[in-house]
Amino acid sequence: QILKKDSLFFATFSDKCLSMVVYIIKEVRFFPEEQVFIAIEEEYTDPTIYFVIKGRVDLFMKSGTSDIFLKDMEVGSHFGEYAFFTGKHPGFSAKSKDFTTLFTINRRDFLEVLEKNPEDYEKFCMIKDQILINGDYNPLKTRCFCCNKIGHLVNFSISFDKNEIK
Repeated sequence: QILKKDSLFFATFSDKCLSMVVYIIKEVRFFPEEQVFIAIEEEYTDPTIYFVIKGRVDLFMKSGTSDIFLKDMEVGSHFGEYAFFTGKHPGFSAKSKDFTTLFTINRRDFLEVLEKNPEDYEKFCMIKDQILINGDYNPLKTRCFCCNKIGHLVNFSISFDKNEIK
């Protein structure tokens, strides 16, 4: 039911594929203030998409010794789609705010399902290529943390020449 509610999956992948995905979804529970993941470049090797079933999750970036709050994810929302589709570093970390239950789909497990569904694998690759090659984030149907518009993600890279955030 969760995948059917989520337009990213429902609109993109076949019912056959979605029925197989049910077997790889994991339920994970967190205590308040527990780390869901810390996106340290060297340690982030397991791209996963997360669906908030109960509780709340804060997305944030580490900046020295402090955290920069990005977004509060509530029941019915999902996060991690960029890393899930591209296999790249997500650029943010996540921690639970309450007693939280998440459903997760690991990218590696999902790709194994797609091996049995060539048309769905092709759709997955098209989404990945649109993002990585064309810089088109529309297939993710996710909103920018800053301006709340669809089609791009905020870029927190720092330009040391101009000393400003892009």
